[in-house]
Amino acid sequence: MKTVIILVAIFNLLTGCSLTQLPKREIVQVDKNNLQRGSGYKARDTTIAKDGVPSKFRQYFNDLDFEGIASDGRVIIDSPYTREKDWSKIPEDKFGLYHQLRIDSFMSLSLSKLLFKAEEPILSAYYTGNETYRFLWSRSFDDDYVIRLIRQNNQSIIHTTKLGRKTGKIEKSEKRISNKSFANFRELLRKGNFWAMPSYKDVTAFDGSQWVIEAHMPIGYKILYRHSPGLVYEDDLILRQAGQWLIDKSCIKTDKIY
Repeated sequence: MKTVIILVAIFNLLTGCSLTQLPKREIVQVDKNNLQRGSGYKARDTTIAKDGVPSKFRQYFNDLDFEGIASDGRVIIDSPYTREKDWSKIPEDKFGLYHQLRIDSFMSLSLSKLLFKAEEPILSAYYTGNETYRFLWSRSFDDDYVIRLIRQNNQSIIHTTKLGRKTGKIEKSEKRISNKSFANFRELLRKGNFWAMPSYKDVTAFDGSQWVIEAHMPIGYKILYRHSPGLVYEDDLILRQAGQWLIDKSCIKTDKIY
C-alpha cells in the first residue's frame, strides 16, 4: 500500500496533476416533465389494436425521436440559431458556425419495418397498460433480435424474437424472470441516466449495428438510439449495459456483440 502511495505522489510531482474528488453526478429521476423525448403519447388511430400491434404497417416512432445534429454540419452553440434554416437570418459573426438538425427518416422507417415484421406492438402511440422495455438489435452481418421485457399481471416476462437475416425465418420464445430482476433493470436505466440522454445521435456509417432501447410507462414513452455504441460515452454506455443485460437474460447465444 505504501508503495502505491509513493508511486502516485511521484506521478503527481512529475505531471503536475493531483487526485481530486469528482463532483457527484446528478441522476435524473424519471418524471413526465423530464423525459428527453416523447414525454406524452402522441398517436391514436384505428390501425393500432388495443395491445398496440398495428393491423397494417405504420411508423413505430415519432419523427422527433430521430432528430439530431447532422454529422457533417457546422456548429453554432447560441440559441435560436441551432434551428434557423434561413442562412440570411444568421448574424455575420456566427456565419460558418451554423449546425444543421436533421430527421433520420430512413432509419426510423427501416427499424419500424423490422418491428412490424416481428409483430411487435407500437410503444410510442399510447400506454397499453403494461410497463414495457424493448431492445431492438439490428446487425449488418448477423441475425436481428427484438427483446421485450414486460410486467404483466404481477409477472415479469421476456419475449424474444429472432429475425433470420439469411433465411427470413422468425423464431419467438418467452421466459419468466423474477420481479426483482425486473426492478433491477429499471434501476439500471435510472442509474445510467437513461431518462436524460438525447434520444438520437447522427453518425455517418455504412455497416455496424443499430441499438434501440424503448421505455413504455404510464407517465410516458422514451427512446434511446445509437449506432454501434461503444463503452466511452455515457449515452453509449447505458445502451450497451441495458442491451447486454437483456441479451443475457433472454439466453441469446451469440458471441458477436457489436
